[in-house]
Amino acid sequence: MTKKEQKYIIAIDGGVATGKSTIAKAVAKELNFVYINTGDMYRAVTLYFVQNNIEITDENIVSNINDIKITFRLENNNVITILNGEDVTEKLHSANISKLVPLVAKVKIVREKMVELQREFAKNNSIVMDGRDIASVVFPNATLKIFLTASLDERARRRKLDLEKRGEYIDIDILKNDILKRDKIDMEREESPLIKVEDAVVIDTTGHNISDDVNTITELLKRRTEI
Repeated sequence: MTKKEQKYIIAIDGGVATGKSTIAKAVAKELNFVYINTGDMYRAVTLYFVQNNIEITDENIVSNINDIKITFRLENNNVITILNGEDVTEKLHSANISKLVPLVAKVKIVREKMVELQREFAKNNSIVMDGRDIASVVFPNATLKIFLTASLDERARRRKLDLEKRGEYIDIDILKNDILKRDKIDMEREESPLIKVEDAVVIDTTGHNISDDVNTITELLKRRTEI
């Protein structure tokens, strides 16, 4: 296989608002890789239940999971999330979806379905994928594994700004509490908990310029692969 034919995988894990999506998207653009936000996949599943007024229980998830079809489309370097034929990209990051998504993401059948879909995306493309179990479960043999962290204050500030852009205004102390709760759920769930794998490179994004973190990651990949 030539270098041009070689497929590379950059796995970026971390908690909510550590900069995963922003950095992963920028790295993919810099390297001309395909970017996949796995968090949006779980958010899309959650949205399905909200839109259809179905209570989020394990039983309801199991009985409805096969009716949920998620795909992605690239438009001007932006990834569009499609749920059962509808572009739902702008609906995925409301405070309500953020609060409910851990209930969906912890269910075994959901994670199995999403991991199957995530691996399918990587078969024919070099990708940058971010989430919470990418290096540990989805792609344990990823070319490069990154684990992002940030201070609680920084994460709450970012989350507040994101919500305000969508017209939602929530007290920052409430957001801090929500982040801590989400971390606890993510790290303690039975199915694919959030962990830092041994060979992941840790990057603390607190106060960082995004371009600096992007350069760090792209240089790490280049040193490892000589691309």
